[in-house]
Amino acid sequence: MLMRVVILEAGIALAATLGTNFLALSTGSERAGVASVEPTRSSQSQATAPESGSRQIALRADPSGHVIVDSVINGMTVQMVVDTGASWVTLSEETARRLGFRLGPSNFTILVSTANGVTGAAPIALADIKVGGIHLRNVDAMVVPGNALGVDLLGMSFLNRLTKFQLGGGQLVLVQ
Repeated sequence: MLMRVVILEAGIALAATLGTNFLALSTGSERAGVASVEPTRSSQSQATAPESGSRQIALRADPSGHVIVDSVINGMTVQMVVDTGASWVTLSEETARRLGFRLGPSNFTILVSTANGVTGAAPIALADIKVGGIHLRNVDAMVVPGNALGVDLLGMSFLNRLTKFQLGGGQLVLVQ
């Protein structure tokens, strides 16, 4: 099996600004061997004001500049840090297990290099992810073993599927 090397930024710890990359991944969005799980229960997301027939949400940055969201993935709430430096939505193995993914050693097919060394990561597909009134289906993601990141990341595999996202004035605006 062809394996790709994915580079994770060495500094995993949260930094003082939103612009800091928690995770930098260079991967494609191939679907082969990607695990998927259907939602197991319904959820409600907060209403957002439409803009020209679209959905829009404004998220405030915390005092250190990070945007932290309560997303709903496959029907379960997951707190995440929005990270424009992460190519994929990235979950800890514990979060993935809570969402119903049962991953074994053979699922961790992508090599990642962290400050603690090289490890495997598992590509998955999230059937359903909501942030406020924004709702996407079939979003590419990856799972890192254990709690290697210390935080789940809402990365570009989600953000790139929006009409636009814009950071300014202490807030991040997402438009679908």
